[in-house]
Amino acid sequence: MMDKCLEQDDFCGSTLKGKSGNIISILGHNSLTGNKKKYVVHCSVCSIDEELFPKGSLKCNKYKLLSGCSPCGCNGKYKWSIVQREVLIRRRCDKTGYIFIAFERKQKGAFTKIKLYNPVTRNSWAVTINNFLNHGRGDPVQGEIDRHISHSLTVRDDEARVSIFKGTGKFPEGSTFTRSSLKDKRGESCIWEYTCPTCSEDKYVKAGVCTGVFLSTNNALKLGKLPCRCTIGKGYTKPQRGFDILEKLKECSGLFRGWIGKYTNGKDSKFKWCCKEGHDNITKVAPFLGGTRCRVCSYLAKSCGNGHYEDREEEEDYLYIVLPRDGVVPLDYFKVGRSFSPNKRLYGLKSVAKLDFEIHKLYKGTHKQVYAVEQELIGKGNNSLFDQHRPIDVVWSSELINIDCLVRVIKYIDESELKEEDN
Repeated sequence: MMDKCLEQDDFCGSTLKGKSGNIISILGHNSLTGNKKKYVVHCSVCSIDEELFPKGSLKCNKYKLLSGCSPCGCNGKYKWSIVQREVLIRRRCDKTGYIFIAFERKQKGAFTKIKLYNPVTRNSWAVTINNFLNHGRGDPVQGEIDRHISHSLTVRDDEARVSIFKGTGKFPEGSTFTRSSLKDKRGESCIWEYTCPTCSEDKYVKAGVCTGVFLSTNNALKLGKLPCRCTIGKGYTKPQRGFDILEKLKECSGLFRGWIGKYTNGKDSKFKWCCKEGHDNITKVAPFLGGTRCRVCSYLAKSCGNGHYEDREEEEDYLYIVLPRDGVVPLDYFKVGRSFSPNKRLYGLKSVAKLDFEIHKLYKGTHKQVYAVEQELIGKGNNSLFDQHRPIDVVWSSELINIDCLVRVIKYIDESELKEEDN
């Protein structure tokens, strides 16, 4: 209903729906013009509480009303007055039994501090309006008393709690739960010791790198979360991963050299090790346990293979001669090889040999032609042309020839069917 004391226009008497679902009724305006013109409204939710929102106190301009803005508590950004805040504080004090003493002098809106008193504990304390009204922060002394009472009850009903844990159906038969003597930061005992019929008797326990006792909390166990290695993705300690690595190295006659940097987790931490051929490696834990082994040995195994692809004999292939350098110092040998992609092969060579390389000569032909020339130069066995001219003390490749043979190798290739390419 429109108020006869207010000025009226065509907008008065209409109703609008607020963003929170409340209904705003336009009662009238203050008879001013321009930006000073304000409409007095009634909210279907807030205006019911006349102590907080007295009649005629809700005012707003037309633009904001049409955009769905509510000039009341239905608006999450509503600015409560100090009088309204005091009403809300006293209402909450009536429910909690506290006594409101005063506001602090410096006003900071919802973050203004208020002083309260609890006649039960005879404790006075200060808390922000926001924490008291919106987050339920009460008397800290009463809270401490309540926690101790709760703790006493908890200790007495351990058997009931264990029944709840087992009732989740997540823990295997034979699992045990024992309340730990460890305390949390509040001095309460909410930690449990759990033993698993599988993980508490596995290889880690037998090796002495795990006690077989796993710690967890009330809340985690009530949700059926297993704290042991039965959980996929469960973290492994440094001694446990060290045990796994030594176990695998024993199988391949390798030697553990130590961890690289700080141990972070059981997947991405790096360690240094040496294969049975004497090649040093740095590998992450997860790839190593997944089967990754010595990169040099792997490369040599590939390079010592046949290298002939019968189904690709007519494809374009390349024969290369590369000169290795240790920094800026050229070495006394060079490498001959073939590849469908020389640049990728060069990148792989750098990674394995830990040297710099320069492509000295590059030749192109079919795979059949390139393979034939390569085998004549460095083929397996004693029939290759330069088998007796290979460096003895270099292990990263079997396709190396002493540098004093470079001119003869180039001459032989130039006389073949292969065509020299720019590199």
